Amino acid sequence: MKKFLLSAVAVFAISPAFNVTAQEKVYFQSDFAKTWEVFKDWEGSKDNAGKPIDAYGSDGVGNYLPNINTPKDGDGKTAFEYLRDEGWTIFGGGVEPNVVPNGCNFQKYYLKMGSKNKQNGVTLPIIEEFGNGVENVKLSFNWFPFRAGGKAGEGVYDKTDLVVIVANGSVEKQFAVPEVRPADGLRYEWYPVSISLDKVTINKDTRISVRPADAQYLPNGAVTGNYRYCIDKFKVTGSGSSAVVELEADENAPEVYYNLQGVKVAEPANGLYIRVKGNKTEKVVVK
Repeated sequence: MKKFLLSAVAVFAISPAFNVTAQEKVYFQSDFAKTWEVFKDWEGSKDNAGKPIDAYGSDGVGNYLPNINTPKDGDGKTAFEYLRDEGWTIFGGGVEPNVVPNGCNFQKYYLKMGSKNKQNGVTLPIIEEFGNGVENVKLSFNWFPFRAGGKAGEGVYDKTDLVVIVANGSVEKQFAVPEVRPADGLRYEWYPVSISLDKVTINKDTRISVRPADAQYLPNGAVTGNYRYCIDKFKVTGSGSSAVVELEADENAPEVYYNLQGVKVAEPANGLYIRVKGNKTEKVVVK
């Protein structure tokens, strides 16, 4: 009969050859394609007819920035109403959330947020898959600060600073978004970021938002200046685990053994091994 002696608690990175990683779970993902597909052929009228509705693609040359309430489908439903029905909340700009967005512009296929002296933020739809609580959650998205002047090779970039806000009722925690400061005059470029939402409750009632930092934002739009930005490709991921699930998995999971070089061992003999049971990993001595 084998005897197992607990030697020490070990982490997965106990040896370069021993590598176990958790599979990433995607809880939410959107590049606004569902909404923008409806308006892919929409264009402005009169002086705006035929202008590109894409500041990024045109690098600000002759583009059109319609308010998100301006584009309408054949039944008169606006791009903003489509987003609202998908669960998005657009706020700021001196108005109540999701009433009449002020300062938020429709672009194919992303959001341009903010205008002179008005700042906007966006809240992701409710994510039911969070259930009663999940861990190791990350929010990623692409963004770039807007550039004054709108001419290729010219113009000064707004010194916009963003924060991610995780709200559980009235309790909020902020996470700073890495600063982006393109040299003035450079063409537009998307900057991807990934924020770990650590040490904060994440469940189905949690709301996740992105907006300008406190010094650049007031809901009534009273902060003077330009703190504009474009944002796209939201993605929320995690390990797919919760405290309750991990306990259940550890209780019922089969034991798997590896030697110190990371090679799986079907019948461990005398010696030191790594034992993996569910989400628990430890060193054991087999005698």
